Amino acid sequence: MQTYSASITVSLLAIVTMLPAASGPSLPTSLAPSPSALEGIQLVDQAGRPIAANSFGSGPVLINFVFTKCPVACPRQTQELRSIFEALPPEARARVQFLSITVDPEHDSPEALRSFAARMKVTMPNWRFATGKPAEIRRLLQRMSVMDPSKVNPQPIDHRLTLFLFNREGLPVIRYHGSPIDRERLAADLTQLARLP
Repeated sequence: MQTYSASITVSLLAIVTMLPAASGPSLPTSLAPSPSALEGIQLVDQAGRPIAANSFGSGPVLINFVFTKCPVACPRQTQELRSIFEALPPEARARVQFLSITVDPEHDSPEALRSFAARMKVTMPNWRFATGKPAEIRRLLQRMSVMDPSKVNPQPIDHRLTLFLFNREGLPVIRYHGSPIDRERLAADLTQLARLP
């Protein structure tokens, strides 16, 4: 498996344009790495299963952040993403992976995430909701600059709605403003990456 240096992870938020992701050699599905930003972070999905590095298949991964008690923004973004996912071509839907990570691990157990997914009518197997130990989640949130930096003691409601897209090699490709979502652009980018051999 290829490994990626810490500098790639640290520089994630500086990447705002498409990288030449198709230029490198493709990896076998069984060795497809997790997104580089998740390196060293232990997460479990809504079924309580560990999210392993080789569990993302061979397509692109889209990461966003939510919490189940969110009154408006998280449900709205989740529903928007569901609409985008459902509108993708069948071959793209089969390869893309969505990962929604909680910013409120103290309250968002796997059961709470499973209930949230059911309320949002998210039933596709390649869209997972993730939680972890609070220290692990805090480390990830800091790494990806998810929380509003102007807040001294940020609460879950203070998280950004940014979307992060990674290619099949686990490398960051682009980030999107999540409110509103540029649906046409996101769908096109997901489809393009999913079609890469």
